[in-house]
Amino acid sequence: MVHKVQILDPACGTGTFLAQVIETIRETVVAKHGAGMWPGYVHDHLLPRLYGFELLMAPYAIAHLKLGLRLKETGYDIEQSERLRVYLTNSLEEAREREHGQLTFFGSWLAEEADRASEVKRELPIMVILGNPPYSGFSVNMSPQACALVEPYKMVDGQHFGERRHWLQDDYVKFIRVGQERIEATGYGVMGLITNHAYLDNPTFRGMRQSLMKTFDQIHLANLHGNAKRKENAPDGSSDANVFDIQQGVSIGVFVKLDCGAQGSEATVRYTDLWGSREAKYSTLAETSVLSEAFAPLRPATPFYLFVPQESKHADEYGRYWSVTDIFPLTSAGVISARDDLVVGFTHDEVATTVAHFADPRESDGVIRAQYFGHRSARKYPLGDTRGWSLSEARRTLAERQNHIAFTKDYLYRPFDERAIYFDATMVDWPRPAVMRQLLARGNVGLMFMRQVALGDSYTHFLVTRDAVDNRAFYSNKGMMAVAPLYTYGSGAWSDEPADADDSSGIIRPLGANLSSDFLKEFASTTDLRALNVGSGDLQTLFGPDDVLSFIYGVFHSPTFRERYEPFLKIDFPRIPLTSDRELFRELCRLGARLVTLHLMEADDLAPITTYPVPGDNRVEKVRYTEPGQGAEQGRVWINATQHFAGVAPEVWEFHVGGYQVCAKWLKDRKGRQLAYHDLSHYQYVVAALAETIALMREIDEVIEAHGGWPLS
Repeated sequence: MVHKVQILDPACGTGTFLAQVIETIRETVVAKHGAGMWPGYVHDHLLPRLYGFELLMAPYAIAHLKLGLRLKETGYDIEQSERLRVYLTNSLEEAREREHGQLTFFGSWLAEEADRASEVKRELPIMVILGNPPYSGFSVNMSPQACALVEPYKMVDGQHFGERRHWLQDDYVKFIRVGQERIEATGYGVMGLITNHAYLDNPTFRGMRQSLMKTFDQIHLANLHGNAKRKENAPDGSSDANVFDIQQGVSIGVFVKLDCGAQGSEATVRYTDLWGSREAKYSTLAETSVLSEAFAPLRPATPFYLFVPQESKHADEYGRYWSVTDIFPLTSAGVISARDDLVVGFTHDEVATTVAHFADPRESDGVIRAQYFGHRSARKYPLGDTRGWSLSEARRTLAERQNHIAFTKDYLYRPFDERAIYFDATMVDWPRPAVMRQLLARGNVGLMFMRQVALGDSYTHFLVTRDAVDNRAFYSNKGMMAVAPLYTYGSGAWSDEPADADDSSGIIRPLGANLSSDFLKEFASTTDLRALNVGSGDLQTLFGPDDVLSFIYGVFHSPTFRERYEPFLKIDFPRIPLTSDRELFRELCRLGARLVTLHLMEADDLAPITTYPVPGDNRVEKVRYTEPGQGAEQGRVWINATQHFAGVAPEVWEFHVGGYQVCAKWLKDRKGRQLAYHDLSHYQYVVAALAETIALMREIDEVIEAHGGWPLS
């Protein structure tokens, strides 16, 4: 008896996957029944059960040609009365093609095509979904119906996941959801898709993973890696190639729903990694079954239901700690200008001069476009324009202003790299005003951290700032940096009109600390201290918000904390333990407060530990480092062939903050510039601050160990 398995590629493109289905089925039929049975099988059993959807006309036409030729090569010539069941339609929409006005142009053929696709979408039981759907984080499939597809993926353990920023609208996610719905409707079946691999471990995809586990009985995952954006390398350090000519990493997911599957049970999940060259991955895939021992069992569990292996040691312990986003209710990502060359500079004067030239009405739009955006492709919009920003409109607005420097603000661009930004919505796409305006209030401070970093990177993503912060102030090929102000201020702390550049008004008193009441209650209860609204306490009977920040910052700079909880720091916002050991609390506050002062670059007592012995033009040309013993007693950081900073220890040179090697990054970003006296002094400060940071981090671990070690008592 022949089982009428219906097969669908919901984004078939030029028909590559359907062609392989034909070849695979042909091999089986010929081997079992002989070549003479093939033509009859194609007519009676293959063509009526092989379906494809494609949105674009060109690949749709090529698919028909390719599949027809493939069948002819196998010995079957499609008759004029027959047709392949590949339809011109959008899998992510209900069959509403008849409502579209273009049907009057294409005529009755397209209307008939729409009716056939509609019948397949609504009525046909599909048992096999396969293919390689498109990946597009900025999806064009944003109709209410298409967007609604992923709504079930926003629920985790019966609760809405509460995420403001996520990538669930990526097209491949919608196609997975469409396939899941079709298999659910049939009651059993298999879905095999090659997709972006981000859904395997991105924390905002946890509802998607849980939903897939509830629908399917078996899930087999092959992570093919090859993510150029994350600069992935194999575990042995060798290069790792993508199986396609794309930058985004790739995975294969095979999802099985059994007709006799246990109701209410979650899927068994099995996983394997493939690293190395493209050819090696192809060879392994050709020889490996999803049932082979190469796939090891996973046990995805709340809260993230990860589809990748994860260290479980200390997971319960870490999960009991407070997440920084529960401690600080107000947080945001960093500023994204989308045009740093225009609005970010090394000084306020430099930024104001650049913007004034950009706005100069004596220059044409064409000249300005070529000068500032000539290196970019125009694509969909005029050169330099985006969906929400028009160069011409921005220039008209700016031309009416007289004092551009009044709109410039201090800006933390990279770790220890303070610059200036033209902070105005006319020129900055994502200014994050709710948080950045809080940081622009005098006297405030923000805690910077990262949600999710690439698994191969170390988590060094902690810093503090008094300035607005760039979204790439931390480096990672994955995740997003965040900043939380310590205090919140009323609107009187700033004006919609910028203050004068020489404004010397005093610090404005905050409305209160940006700390949740539940956290403050537990913090007070644990330490047996009373909370102040602002400032610092004596740490004998009182603590203040500044002490909370110091304590958190001190714990985050414990090397053992970072090592012990590294697997968890890499997948979500960091968490902070509390301690009832009053002496330990005071010591961590003291050490954390010093780190805050150092990293805000406010340590007036910090003496240089380097010299800059050779006169010259101070131009940064080629940055390099020579270790002690290589012709010198001290490590040297060279900025050109003759000039260098002496006295830089190897551990300082290698020290990373936020994923950046600070001592190298700061100089390399100034290649071609001449360093002024204040630049040279600043670099000496950075070297000294990092050296003391390393010593303080060791001391933090020593203090914690002296009070019982981890976990904190």
